[in-house]
Amino acid sequence: MDELRTQLDSYNIHQNTIFSIGMFDGVHLGHQHLLNQVCKIAQNNSCKSGIITFTDHPRKLFDPSITIPLITSVDEKKAFIENIGIDFVIPIQFTKSISELTYEQFIKTIINSANLKGLVLGPDTAIGFKRLGTPDKLKELGNELDYEVFNINQLNFNNKRVSSSLTRQAISEGNMDLCTQYLGRNYSISGTVIKGKGIGNPVLGYPTANLDMSSVKTILPANGIYATKIKLDGREFFGATSIGYNPTFNNEEKSIESFIIDFNENLYGKDIEINFVKWIRQEESFDNTVELQKQMTDDINQIIQLFKGKN
Repeated sequence: MDELRTQLDSYNIHQNTIFSIGMFDGVHLGHQHLLNQVCKIAQNNSCKSGIITFTDHPRKLFDPSITIPLITSVDEKKAFIENIGIDFVIPIQFTKSISELTYEQFIKTIINSANLKGLVLGPDTAIGFKRLGTPDKLKELGNELDYEVFNINQLNFNNKRVSSSLTRQAISEGNMDLCTQYLGRNYSISGTVIKGKGIGNPVLGYPTANLDMSSVKTILPANGIYATKIKLDGREFFGATSIGYNPTFNNEEKSIESFIIDFNENLYGKDIEINFVKWIRQEESFDNTVELQKQMTDDINQIIQLFKGKN
């Protein structure tokens, strides 16, 4: 309890607050539906709205061998949630000590450290050790400790529940159309531009911004060529982004390279955001650079026409 209390106390929450608790990875439409309800319920009860989320996926604590790539970084998630109107976003480091708290201990700590007055529960919410804090148990505890429980129905899309796992699958398959529908926005990654192998401009005539792979902290779309929007320094440009191994040049290391249309500035060391609008084609190996250059020209023309049609 002390570890959770210490993390919550650092936010100095003294107002009565309506909370929801969860991973909220991606802040997809299902999350947005619940978050809007948190704001509404808080307003109706003259309370502040709060979200307790986690910096790492809780499942990784119990099975370190599993890989669950995140859709949003902690900072991105926090910003998305705050933009919806939530007053307090509290990212908690999910530790072994916290995982062993009973749901009673977990809730009592939130009451004492963050003035919990209401708990908004999404579908399948369960809190505490062995997930024993089911909605019914949390409601019973609420009657005892004087907080109210609000159950929110799930949001469906094409008869499927919108979820982080479905969103993650769409990204990993390069299905940007479906991903955009789940998120309500284009999926994006952020990273720092580094010097590449020098092939784009002198060899192919298309200079590219190459991302430092270690600076990208979220899931990558499937290998291929994408129509993208590139954001930097408060500006937005259209781009063609390649993810993969550049098979024409037999590269062994994966790379993310973006040709930014109508742009000619030095980006080395700058952070950029790449928003994936549409999958164009899979990566291919060409017999020579002339064929590759022709295909790149075709890709870029297709992307320009795509964006012209959206304006």
